[in-house]
Amino acid sequence: AVAGHRDPRPQDLPQLRDRFRDLIRELLETLPHTPLILLNGLAEGMDTEAAELFLELITEQHQAHTHAPHHQLVAVLPKPRQLYIEEDFPSESGARSRLESLLPRCGAVLDGDQCPELALPDLPNAQARDLWDARCYGHQGIFLVRHAYLLVAFSNGIDSGKLGGTSQTVAMQRGEVYPLFLQV
Repeated sequence: AVAGHRDPRPQDLPQLRDRFRDLIRELLETLPHTPLILLNGLAEGMDTEAAELFLELITEQHQAHTHAPHHQLVAVLPKPRQLYIEEDFPSESGARSRLESLLPRCGAVLDGDQCPELALPDLPNAQARDLWDARCYGHQGIFLVRHAYLLVAFSNGIDSGKLGGTSQTVAMQRGEVYPLFLQV
């Protein structure tokens, strides 16, 4: 799984890309008969960077080896797909077009509408739509940690204090219960 900041420093991107590319290549070489499944929230920033690199590398492998396993990118969206696109990706942004180009290339797209582990509990009033708040990102982080053998975190180590942030997902992977997650 991947967890990463939405705003990586531009000067760090080449090194981050290289390190992720090296890791995926190492996994592909070490586990040549094992299908890799990358769970990814496809958020702007490092999630998108990692998804694009992963797809590039598995395409290269399939071109080089006709019997390569079926690797997949699986989108794990924190909100129902259309709501996620509308609320998290401004229509004029390049990030939205990158997301929209990645979604059809995913082996599966999971979100709260069809995956109970990503759904928020039923909300009793008309403010339900407004309550697709930070708890959805917390559920997403929990899902990633529960279902991944390896978590690749692109983090500067600074806790944003936002529920479901990268540093909190890393803390969960380490077995820590982050105080903000008590409500999730």
